[in-house]
Amino acid sequence: MITDISGTAYTYAFFSERPVIFFSNNLIERNYKYSNYIKDRVKIGYISKNIKDISKIIRNIDKNKSKFRKSIKDLRLKLSNFGQVKKKMSKKINEITFDNEISI
Repeated sequence: MITDISGTAYTYAFFSERPVIFFSNNLIERNYKYSNYIKDRVKIGYISKNIKDISKIIRNIDKNKSKFRKSIKDLRLKLSNFGQVKKKMSKKINEITFDNEISI
């Protein structure tokens, strides 16, 4: 996955245990530099500031796959509700579905 500052990057990394490539620029770095989202990018993937680096990263992404898998798992464990997301979403979907069921 290649992204800029999308939260989907973390979702992708946590579920696939594969690294993400972040395309960054000075505006992102300056405006969000204190955000955990920005600080933790190096734990789940690569950060590139130009297109040439992205193609190089893509060619070599599998070399550090196991390192990132461990780092992603460690970060995922630090999230207090990660293991509950599937359960909570299933419950919410059932509530919406069955609460709005039309009887015939």
